[in-house]
Amino acid sequence: MKKRFLAFLLALSIAASLLVMPASAAGSNAAVQAAVDECTAELGDSGRVLLRKSGTEPVLRVMAEAGTAEECEKQVDRIIAAMEKSGHLIEVKK
Repeated sequence: MKKRFLAFLLALSIAASLLVMPASAAGSNAAVQAAVDECTAELGDSGRVLLRKSGTEPVLRVMAEAGTAEECEKQVDRIIAAMEKSGHLIEVKK
């Protein structure tokens, strides 16, 4: 899976684009929301996670910011796993 590493001030950020069906339902799924809440609690004030639905394609972008690339990847992977388990994930776009 290809992920972009971006530096924003002192935080690292990783993003993945996920082809999901339907994008609006994937982001509001209870299991996915629980994973987002777990990531948010684990990161506390040191980072954040964000899910953003594309307006032009059936893609949900999952982004994480944290102090290390490993922590970012861990949080993005946790949300991807929840989407896959809920049956919404079709593919991780490269």
